[in-house]
Amino acid sequence: MKYQVGDKVVLLHSKEEGIILEILDHQMARVLVDGVDFPVYLDQLDFPYYYQFSKKHQHNRPIPAAPNLPLSEIPKEKYTGTKAVLDRGLQLVFFPILHPDEADFLVDRFKVYLSNGLRYSFSFSYCYRKKGQVHWIQSGLSQSDTDFYLHDILFEDFSDNPIFQFTCKPLNGPENLKEEFATIIRIKPRQLFEQLEKVRLQKLASFSLMIFENFPLKDESTVLPEIQLKYAVSTSSILSKSQKDFEDSFSHIIDLHIENLIPDWKGLSNFEILKIQLDYFDQVVERTLRNQQPILIVIHGVGEGKLKNEIHHLLKQIKEVRLFENRSDPRFGQGATTIYFQY
Repeated sequence: MKYQVGDKVVLLHSKEEGIILEILDHQMARVLVDGVDFPVYLDQLDFPYYYQFSKKHQHNRPIPAAPNLPLSEIPKEKYTGTKAVLDRGLQLVFFPILHPDEADFLVDRFKVYLSNGLRYSFSFSYCYRKKGQVHWIQSGLSQSDTDFYLHDILFEDFSDNPIFQFTCKPLNGPENLKEEFATIIRIKPRQLFEQLEKVRLQKLASFSLMIFENFPLKDESTVLPEIQLKYAVSTSSILSKSQKDFEDSFSHIIDLHIENLIPDWKGLSNFEILKIQLDYFDQVVERTLRNQQPILIVIHGVGEGKLKNEIHHLLKQIKEVRLFENRSDPRFGQGATTIYFQY
């Protein structure tokens, strides 16, 4: 979910700032403004720092179209600045482009690069998603100590919880590197704001997110992404080429009961538990879409129905979901939802 308890928000109709006291459901929250709390629809809220950095922006502006050329003929942009030494890892670099004719630090869009600070090259496939839909797909060769320009992203697009998805295959380097590795990068609004504040105060040219410091080795175990409460970057396991390997590495049934996700959960609030469950669900759905899996069964339990309702709300926003149903099942009763995908 975009918001959580304690977030500072601004009311779109009055531009007043407040704090979220409680998430009532997937449509409404209780907000405190000047000592008065009242319910507000979530679509009538926004983060105040979007106005700080883009208060004069026009929304829904088209990004300048890329040239209609074969990939091999598209010029690769290089960012200026001092490069660090090698072994700085593989990073996703964001260069903020300020709004024209403005004296303030108002960000218009970002130029996005793949920066290879490793000692070997690899081929990659890249997919950029927002609101569950694909907006950019690209493949290329990332050579050692080079920077590969991917595309531009409008500033306001970060309010749609964008996802940056990579699949990498090493072309040289140590023999014990994995044959293929897939990962997902996310950046939430609060994380973006912190990075932009650092760029502004320290007068930096860019900020970056680490994809991996070193390419995973063959003898490293691969598990589903670790759920992180404080940071938005996560990784997924290797994508198997054969159907048998794929079946062994991926479960068509996931159980979202909190005791199955993390060992130390008893001290968490209901909101923190729900966030962990939804984050894990979102990661598994992304992996399902990446592998074009037709069916996924999600065990959410019965309870008060909060988790089930949130999952159903998210599924309605994913275009690849053909239908989902919460019928009685002899194994799970009413506590599971079956999802059918189409590609």
